[in-house]
Amino acid sequence: MSNLRIAAFETLMELIKNSPKDCYPVVQNTTVVMLKKLEQLLSIENSLETSSDKSQLRDLESLLCATLQSVLRKMREEDAPLIGDAIMRGLLQIMQRCAGKECGGVMEDALMAVSTLFEALGNKFLNYLDVFKPYLTAGLGNHEEAQVCSAAIGVLADLCRALEGNIAPYLDEFMSLLFQIVQSEKVDATVKPAVLFCFGDVALAIGPSFSRYYEYVTNFLLMAVSTAKVEDRVSIVRSLFCACLFVLLMVCLFDFFLARYHRLSYVLYFYVFCELKGSFNFCRFIMPMNSQVT
Repeated sequence: MSNLRIAAFETLMELIKNSPKDCYPVVQNTTVVMLKKLEQLLSIENSLETSSDKSQLRDLESLLCATLQSVLRKMREEDAPLIGDAIMRGLLQIMQRCAGKECGGVMEDALMAVSTLFEALGNKFLNYLDVFKPYLTAGLGNHEEAQVCSAAIGVLADLCRALEGNIAPYLDEFMSLLFQIVQSEKVDATVKPAVLFCFGDVALAIGPSFSRYYEYVTNFLLMAVSTAKVEDRVSIVRSLFCACLFVLLMVCLFDFFLARYHRLSYVLYFYVFCELKGSFNFCRFIMPMNSQVT
């Protein structure tokens, strides 16, 4: 029964994804059905007693979150604000009930659904940012669950792209959490390159105001390359290499316009390139490899 339910939801998501314009009313009706189903699940959660029932409920919540993502991607710009309150209310309840529990998969899917929502809403998502922020910061601080932490980093990057300069008042706290991820020994190595990419998205969002984080970010880039040696997997080092170059390119652009730290930047770029180039066979960097360096 569980496999049949999963197949049904996956089929529904594909139908929504590939639906033509004249089927838009069906997409709207599907949204209403999914929201009602989500409300029903949230209302019965406290009455469940067995671990099996609770596990099935979590799986169904994940499927609903994924389906809502498909719906939001097809939603017209003028219609997204009309359902924003209902979707956000349901997702916040899911994240609230996941707090402090071992349900990382549901939390990840809920975060991704919120990310799709603010992509649809753009700057209108500012109305929900204050109530959503505690859950995003909790995800960024979850160093033990790599999937949740990685999803939170991706959500923050998407948030920067959606809100652009409007994200600036919240960045001090978010940047502090990103720095903690880079420094933490508990965080899986595959998560850290995403943090460096996120630095670049922050730089793109706030422009010259990124100079306030310049010194901290460059220090963390130097720390990152100093740890990317031959014992790391090639795929991780490749991701780290790309992330560093992306961030440094953003900083270089702002240096050009601000004429600040100009010489230091180019010295740093050269150092990072040499460090990463020397950390493993550069020919392997440009070749797709999944094996571990020995």
